[in-house]
Amino acid sequence: LMDSSFNIIYENNILKSLKHGIYLNFYRGSSSNNIFFHNNLIDNAVQAGNEDYINVGNIWDSGCPSGGNYWSDYEGVDADGDGIGDTPYTIDDNNIDHYPLMGPFNSFNISVGYSVDVVSNSTIEDFKYFESNNTIVMYVSNRTANQIAGFCRLTIPHNVMSPPYIVKVNGTTIEYQTVYENHIEGISIIYFTYEHSKLKITIIPEIPSAM
Repeated sequence: LMDSSFNIIYENNILKSLKHGIYLNFYRGSSSNNIFFHNNLIDNAVQAGNEDYINVGNIWDSGCPSGGNYWSDYEGVDADGDGIGDTPYTIDDNNIDHYPLMGPFNSFNISVGYSVDVVSNSTIEDFKYFESNNTIVMYVSNRTANQIAGFCRLTIPHNVMSPPYIVKVNGTTIEYQTVYENHIEGISIIYFTYEHSKLKITIIPEIPSAM
């Protein structure tokens, strides 16, 4: 961005740049007060850079619990198991992602006009929503040959599926953690882990709808 301010940049894949993934530049003005979130920055020579202290006031996350961006070189941990790193990702003193995602961000639009957001360190090979019985089915696989553990963090609109849920991995019911639930906003965020192979994940409402 050169002399470009007050932009909202979200849900992009920014991959394998030989220079910068995102670069804040200025010529006569500044690149300030931009918001970046839910972007996947993967294997760029420099993930993000800022040319000068003039570029200030940029925000690199959308707060908690929504989260920030996925950075493939992030080395932090997620001790509390909510899919967000426990320490910030620092670009420089004026540009910090306070809530880096622990896996790439995906958003799946479904037939009823809503989207389900998924953050996962697995490869999501297929995602389907069945409106007839309010069921989500995902097929996931390990991203690398030596990956032995996976996680999914789903943001589910209540108009798609009301809590509580039943989560099954290859037909076996597993426990999940409710990271966030707000009936005014009408969303739930859940998190669960699994041992890795190629898996079928099914999420259904605990109480089926009247339909």
